[in-house]
Amino acid sequence: EYHHGSKRWRIVVVAPSGHRESCFAQTEAEAVEAAQLAKIQILGEMTFEGAIEHYRAALEEKGNKPRSIKTTTERLRFLLPLDRPVSAFAPNDAERLYENRRKQVSADTQLNELVELKAFFKWCVGQKWVRSSAFVDIKPVGKRSHGKPQYHRQEAKDFSNAAFQIYESGQRGWEAALGLLLALWLGLRSWEVCCLEARDVDPSPAGMWLWVAETDPKTKAAKRKVEVPDKLAALLGRQAEHARSKASGWLFPAKTRSGHRTHTWLRRAARRICGVADLDRYVPPHGLRGTQGTLATEAGVSGHLVAQQLGHTNQKVTEQSYIAPGVKRRMQGKKMAEVLAEAPE
Repeated sequence: EYHHGSKRWRIVVVAPSGHRESCFAQTEAEAVEAAQLAKIQILGEMTFEGAIEHYRAALEEKGNKPRSIKTTTERLRFLLPLDRPVSAFAPNDAERLYENRRKQVSADTQLNELVELKAFFKWCVGQKWVRSSAFVDIKPVGKRSHGKPQYHRQEAKDFSNAAFQIYESGQRGWEAALGLLLALWLGLRSWEVCCLEARDVDPSPAGMWLWVAETDPKTKAAKRKVEVPDKLAALLGRQAEHARSKASGWLFPAKTRSGHRTHTWLRRAARRICGVADLDRYVPPHGLRGTQGTLATEAGVSGHLVAQQLGHTNQKVTEQSYIAPGVKRRMQGKKMAEVLAEAPE
């Protein structure tokens, strides 16, 4: 115990080299925690598991949104060897990781991952767990795409029919088939599908409604209430009853840390349904959401309503990134042709 001003506790950490680090704190618990961090800094023992947890706390203190923090930490946990010391991760390890990800995922995904990794390692440098970032010399490769891969109208119908068939027959992946139908028919994000709870399904005599992103919305507009078409409502009501019998309350429960399904579950199911529907190309779950926006626009739904359905605050985001290129121009030409055709001779 140590008395000096407001600091009542002092712990000295001594490295094998003889280097000494003094840790001062007001309480014993705070002093012990500071000493543990000092020991990690001196001996270089901080693992990625521990570093990511400290990074999560730093992001919370910074004021980042819970959804953003969860996405970042889950991505880092997936990419990095959790039981390995941060100081043992060399530049050649970083190069190997980035090259592998470039081969495995889209340009958008690997570029986003590189941004996250660079930010994380820069923060680790600031914590003195590493002298320099392993990713500092890695240059991004590839260009970001504008717009989402989407199905054309007939492809969307074939995908939808295959998903209904898989769910109703109880084949492998039947729950995921319903999740993908929610993305295609209602325009839900993958995480919005995975994080749905049974209580979010709201049946009524006038029709079924679904409360989306009730607990952790990405944006203010993401928290929304969408109407469920009758054909989909029958399946969703059945799934909600099944989920209510489970203790977790999630619409799609799973044995994961969060208790619910994840993006990977939907991606795997989307590939399988693509094969069942005999489609020539694979469109990821987020592309099904874009398909919904494009088909709604082609059907004449106004831009602000499409944005509202997708949970966007800004209509321009919807038009630039979710509506297939040229659709608005074609719809404008079609409407003009209809107006001219109805004009008196």
